[in-house]
Amino acid sequence: MKKIISLTLVFSLMFSLFLPFMSYAEEELSDIDTAWEKYFEDKDTNFEELSYTHPRIWLTNEDFESVKGYAFGEQSTLWSIVERSADSYVSSGVKNFVEDDENVWMNTQGKNLVSLIFAYKISGKKEYLNSVFSYIDTICEYPSWSNKATDDNCHLAGNSNFLAFGLAYDWLYKELGEERKARMVENIKTRIEDYNYDNSYGFDSINLHNMIVINTSALIALGAMYEEIPKAEEYMK
Repeated sequence: MKKIISLTLVFSLMFSLFLPFMSYAEEELSDIDTAWEKYFEDKDTNFEELSYTHPRIWLTNEDFESVKGYAFGEQSTLWSIVERSADSYVSSGVKNFVEDDENVWMNTQGKNLVSLIFAYKISGKKEYLNSVFSYIDTICEYPSWSNKATDDNCHLAGNSNFLAFGLAYDWLYKELGEERKARMVENIKTRIEDYNYDNSYGFDSINLHNMIVINTSALIALGAMYEEIPKAEEYMK
């Protein structure tokens, strides 16, 4: 079935994971597993064919071409807003690690990186790609992706880093280079290992909303790097 991609939908990427439940809401499915099973039953995708294929998270190369048509056509005004935001992130640059009480600034770095990844993928502007590299290299060196600066990666401050690394790895697979991709994979493995097994905060003390957001972003990273992380399926459970 031919996909018609709206630029506005793409700008709301984080809501995509909830679309299956919205689609079947009128059936009053109370079992989440049943909702997901029905969603995938309706898809004609052979998931084995996606192995070592990039991009595959939300959008394919064909989809990106459709988005470009909107960006440089009927949605050019909206696209100009995206570009202005990306330009500001290039200008400001990525923030080096500075510990504070909440590390909320860290979440902003990941969100900025997502915008830069998307801006490059649509425009092809080299300055966006160079900034993506700078953000990734700096975020890789953060001692923790957490509200608590030195001992785990469990909290909300770094959740957008999982999302950004997943999208960068998937959407810019050819541009990143083998060395940078290897560093990204090792980062995700380390952060998720901490999140799943160290849990110095303990699940009982993690805000449910935060846990959902972190899990969603981590799943995206694992989906992008699945072949390179032996425990990916275990973590996804």
